[in-house]
Amino acid sequence: MKKMRKICGIVLLVALFLFMPMEQAYASTKSDAANVLKYYKKGQISKAKKYNKRLATKASKASIKKLSKKAKTAYRKTVQRYKLDNYSDSLWGYYLADLDGDKKAELLVKHGSCEADVRTTVYKYTNGKAKKVGEFYSGHTSYYAYPGHSGIISVWGHMGGESVDTITLKKGKIVAKNHGSREVGSGDFFPFRQALDGHIRFDKRYHPSIDWKDLK
Repeated sequence: MKKMRKICGIVLLVALFLFMPMEQAYASTKSDAANVLKYYKKGQISKAKKYNKRLATKASKASIKKLSKKAKTAYRKTVQRYKLDNYSDSLWGYYLADLDGDKKAELLVKHGSCEADVRTTVYKYTNGKAKKVGEFYSGHTSYYAYPGHSGIISVWGHMGGESVDTITLKKGKIVAKNHGSREVGSGDFFPFRQALDGHIRFDKRYHPSIDWKDLK
């Protein structure tokens, strides 16, 4: 009996050793990401950059990996409706990120004819289909992961101006929340990490093609 208790105690200690660092790392990442936006909104850019440097360079693909094969197929078919060479409404890229906190990625398709009319359409896989849940204009905009949180960070930057929002999906509706804006010098935009993959690749002659690796 004593031997069994000893073994159980050792197993418990090993489990705590293995899992506590992972949970602490997740909590730290979540806090760092929140602090980036917190200090950006306050205009304390140096502090925001300090927390930004603590984040991993690349975005996690955990929510993409949780998609079922049927969901990936539905998303791929949706993206295929948009063409790279459509003069009036070309595909600018597709993004995959968890917007509503269910740990599974939604699909964001960026499309348009120019920066003045480009927009992003959001789809969610539900009941066996990729259902459109909303759309918003997104000229001069880049997307980044918001680690530890639902949604993504959306950054608008143009002609010396910069504005930062988070985009989430709540009760089936797109919700944008602003986290500040500022005037910046030429090329001095905030160096957000974890840019989301737009899945458009260019060859040496700058001919575009669509990368399907995340929807196979």
